[in-house]
Amino acid sequence: MKKAAKIITTVFIIIAMLTGCAALYFFYRDRTCASTQVPENLSTTATVRQYFEYWNDGNSAGMKLLTAESASVGESENNYLPSADLFCNISCLSCELLEEKAENYDCYADSAIVSTDFTYERSLGFGDDTIPSEAKGWEFHLVKQSETSGWKIISVDKGGQ
Repeated sequence: MKKAAKIITTVFIIIAMLTGCAALYFFYRDRTCASTQVPENLSTTATVRQYFEYWNDGNSAGMKLLTAESASVGESENNYLPSADLFCNISCLSCELLEEKAENYDCYADSAIVSTDFTYERSLGFGDDTIPSEAKGWEFHLVKQSETSGWKIISVDKGGQ
């Protein structure tokens, strides 16, 4: 009986320590991400690539900074795609500025469409299973609030998915 109690106590302590470490990690990461500064004068494709970097890092604050306030990027009210967190890896394979302009954004100074291909690897049951491991032809619609402002992502067309 005493041996079983020691094992249960040891397991409980290990679980508590792992939970504490995870909480500290996310607290530190969220504090670090809160001070994110988006590089200035990013092109349309560089804006999308930066978004992918933030997405891969789980940097929700950075992702929000690259989306327009009226954005409909994700399916949730958070205005961005789901965070990758720990057990996912996202890699942008290509970004191409398309010649056509994004439609229905006449109230903005400029608009653009960037087509992307990327990989989305998930493990240990984590991640969004609605995103394919190889996503092709996702179109990011970007706008400029004014001639001097940076590009912001306002919506994403997931290419028929």
